[in-house]
Amino acid sequence: MEAALERRKVFQAKLDASPEPSLPTEHTVSMFLESFSAVTASLADAKKGDLAQLEAAAAAASGADKADALHALGLKQVSLKTFPAALSSFLAAKAASVAAPSSLDNLEWLGLFQHLSYDMQGALKTYREALGAREATAAAEGSQRSADLEVKIAASTGC
Repeated sequence: MEAALERRKVFQAKLDASPEPSLPTEHTVSMFLESFSAVTASLADAKKGDLAQLEAAAAAASGADKADALHALGLKQVSLKTFPAALSSFLAAKAASVAAPSSLDNLEWLGLFQHLSYDMQGALKTYREALGAREATAAAEGSQRSADLEVKIAASTGC
């Protein structure tokens, strides 16, 4: 127990000395991520991608494509356990999507990494943005389902 408290003191001193939030150890982040089955599924595809190709695609893309490419790069970096680089990619993906809403997936990953970095205000803001994006997506899907049902009803009733 004393060793754990000592590690916590060292980590806290590192946090206090840094102007930027930093992530916990690679092992801690890895163990945390492995506890979520959705993360495992997301990273299965990311492991297949080539880092150099993803970096080139992110550099060459623009607009929404750039945001998507940076998000894919961030997932690849998570799969390689280069967590600070992944956080940078998720932040860049959000910045690249200023003209269009950030993808829900990117917002969730960014919020998670901000949370792990003890950037609680940033994480809360990002989680709220993700929740708003989720609600907007659900509303749009609900409207589309209603429109589809109206078409089916009209077709079946001849109206």
